[in-house]
Amino acid sequence: MVLVRALFLAGAFAFITAKEVKVTIFYESLCPYSIEYLVKQAIPGYKTLSNNIKLDLVPYGNAKTVNKSGTLEFICQHGEGECKGNRYHGCVLDLNPIDKASSYIACDLAADDPSDDKALKQCANETDISWTDLKKCVDSGKADEIMAKYGERTNSARPPIPGVPTTFFNDVYDEELSDDAYTSFVTVVCSFLDNEPAACNSF
Repeated sequence: MVLVRALFLAGAFAFITAKEVKVTIFYESLCPYSIEYLVKQAIPGYKTLSNNIKLDLVPYGNAKTVNKSGTLEFICQHGEGECKGNRYHGCVLDLNPIDKASSYIACDLAADDPSDDKALKQCANETDISWTDLKKCVDSGKADEIMAKYGERTNSARPPIPGVPTTFFNDVYDEELSDDAYTSFVTVVCSFLDNEPAACNSF
């Protein structure tokens, strides 16, 4: 069924290519379903097929942006800790190429508490990311600007995202493929590729 759906979409949308798939994942940093998906499926799958995936991570989810007299504030589904985690993820994505940023995010989400300073700093050290630059981004207010943009992207997604995590393939949302990716990410991605790389044979 995954293959049939992917082939249907490939035929319906001319901009889908056979060599690379754009994968956009809307998530939030303390959502247990987002954590499980990114840590166990999406990011390992991206590492396996990095030459065939253009990964686009959007750490915002069900948050709300409030502009109070020019000051940005955020209300997150799982509390302030999640807003903090979203800010760090937003900054790491802004400051680093996706390969390094995704490694940091996977490391952080695998921690007992992804919003804990110890985990956030330790993962920077483990993935060779500048903690100084990352902390500066978060503390300077730049993170709020990044989060506001992610909020705009999330809220303007069409169709509206039903929850998190939600995955778009080549800027198209298909409920069945998004659901299948939660447990079979690589299989879904491989189904978009005409000439499947060798890594696809292992799944």
